[in-house]
Amino acid sequence: MGGGSWTASAYNSRLESRGITSADSIMSMDTHQYYESRNLAPVLNPKNVTRECCDSEEHPNTIPVILALDVTGSMGAAAKACAAKFNEIMTSLYEKVNDIQFMTMAIGDFSYDRAPLQVSQYESDIRILEQMDQIYFEGGGGGNSFESYTAAWYFALNHTKLDCWKRGKKGIIITMGDKPLNPYLPGREFDRIFGYGGVGW
Repeated sequence: MGGGSWTASAYNSRLESRGITSADSIMSMDTHQYYESRNLAPVLNPKNVTRECCDSEEHPNTIPVILALDVTGSMGAAAKACAAKFNEIMTSLYEKVNDIQFMTMAIGDFSYDRAPLQVSQYESDIRILEQMDQIYFEGGGGGNSFESYTAAWYFALNHTKLDCWKRGKKGIIITMGDKPLNPYLPGREFDRIFGYGGVGW
């Protein structure tokens, strides 16, 4: 995990393999047309996993970056925009820093959704987008007035192994959403999603 580097040619090939003519055309697609998954993909399942961002000869000074996207119903346009602009974002980042390893998270509502948290591996090349494309855009949320952004931060703190910490450096997490922060995470659902076997909070 984490090998290689991002290239525009790999991005364009990825779009072509999906029958998408250009990044700009993504915005004209229905959200569920771009995000085709209808269930939680095994590679994105947060249950009983730790995601690693490790230094290597190729990337000796890794910088872990997490983009956590709200995938409830009101955020479809933002999720498509991220996919459409992803090559520009990654190309710009790699012009400045070579050792970024990128994880995508998808966040829903722990009180209502079937898959309220999805987490990719840390990667440095086109596998970032390949995993992002597997996000289950559940389009849920519920009758409350908040989403479970705290779950993304909890996972980042407790279920990642980051070599940058050994060098006294921190990672970066960017959370995109349109609701207030969830003040709690329901214990039963929390245990189910993370695989804690009824430990709760």
